[in-house]
Amino acid sequence: MSDETTKPKAFSSHLSGDLERMHGFAEFNRFAYGGSATAGCFYCCEIWEPSGTAIAEFTDCDPEAEDGIGNATVICPFCSVDSVITSIDVGEVTEELLTAMSEYWF
Repeated sequence: MSDETTKPKAFSSHLSGDLERMHGFAEFNRFAYGGSATAGCFYCCEIWEPSGTAIAEFTDCDPEAEDGIGNATVICPFCSVDSVITSIDVGEVTEELLTAMSEYWF
């Protein structure tokens, strides 16, 4: 038996329902992003401080919002995927959590 088949996946320590709930926080998260201590992308698994990382790209923008963006979806500044979660929404953003989400969703 190979190591790959015997190794437990990271998401096995998280309930799939939790991972599904947390996935919802990757949408329409611009306002949460601005107020969070940390953010992370569950596609590339980078973790960073939002206050030091400007987001240049959003999706799901609201053209009727005063700034033309509204509570849009943040695009990861490292890999350009819309898989960013924030500490305001999910608590501590850790490598283990991002890996579990990446394995579950991708």
